[in-house]
Amino acid sequence: MSGLVRRGVTDAFTAEAYSELSEDVQLAGVGMVSTVAALGSFNLAASTSQSDAGTGTLLSAGFERYTQRTSFAIRARVASEDYRDIATTGNASFPKTSIRASAGIATAIGSFRASYTQQTDDQIADRRFLEAGWQKDIWRSRISTFASAFYDFEREESGLAIGVRVPLGRVSTRVSAEQSRGQNRQTFQADRGRNADEALQWRAALSTGDGDTTARLDAGLAT
Repeated sequence: MSGLVRRGVTDAFTAEAYSELSEDVQLAGVGMVSTVAALGSFNLAASTSQSDAGTGTLLSAGFERYTQRTSFAIRARVASEDYRDIATTGNASFPKTSIRASAGIATAIGSFRASYTQQTDDQIADRRFLEAGWQKDIWRSRISTFASAFYDFEREESGLAIGVRVPLGRVSTRVSAEQSRGQNRQTFQADRGRNADEALQWRAALSTGDGDTTARLDAGLAT
């Protein structure tokens, strides 16, 4: 069971309180969001948990700024050794530290984005990922071209993908080429059913290249 109460104290300040209760974990916390018009939104939160692991605490802080052409966000969390939530009961542990920063900008040659994630826990002492991407709509915004890349610092692995998305009536198609972990793959994907009025929803994908060729079909009927 979980609950959240949020109240706007002023036009620029919002306070909240939340809780998670289960047989194994009891958690309660408070938070606030403050908006400074010329800068962006700042948020702070603190919570405490009680479980078989003991009593733990979590502190988090973040900042966000969005404009018509740019975006920037950063969030950091620090948890004590004994902190748990409903999703991390039993032998699972909550990440001790977590930092995520992202930025984006829209230009005449496309939209660019980048993000950095760092996390530490009991299983892996150093998880750091860097991701970047680009997207450009062409031909009256009917076709979308894209590229994305990542780098895993802990494993020293990188990957790159480029592709194009083309709508064919109510069916959306995507063709991409990917290079990751020393393998080259080509993927074709088609799907239908993103609109609310679609009764039959399906997605098909075919991937080939280095390694096994794989095919997948998912379908569902909305009632």
